[in-house]
Amino acid sequence: MNRVEARLGETVPEEAKVEGIPFRKYLANKLTGEDKPVKKMIDKATVEGEKAASEFLSSVGVDLIEWPYNWQKPEAEKNMAVLDDRNVRIVRIEKVELDPKGHQLIEGSMQIIKEF
Repeated sequence: MNRVEARLGETVPEEAKVEGIPFRKYLANKLTGEDKPVKKMIDKATVEGEKAASEFLSSVGVDLIEWPYNWQKPEAEKNMAVLDDRNVRIVRIEKVELDPKGHQLIEGSMQIIKEF
């Protein structure tokens, strides 16, 4: 947070520091010149703003953003977003099947499509 605030030249409001998504939305709006109340700054952002936030965070040394797959069980699996695709190397492409609702992996369904 210190690197972000130093680069922005201001303190990030506490409401935007609570979780990753509000922080990213706040940053996206700030970088695209939005001047709204903090509650609106942490609610929605444009695609352009999200891109600007990713580039900004990458420029201050943040490689990825991680958040819980399920907010009711934050200790469970995580989602990750890599901010700069140059930091990713694909080593294998796999195919899996999900249950009819699309929520759970069907055990034993994984197939390797290609390895690099």
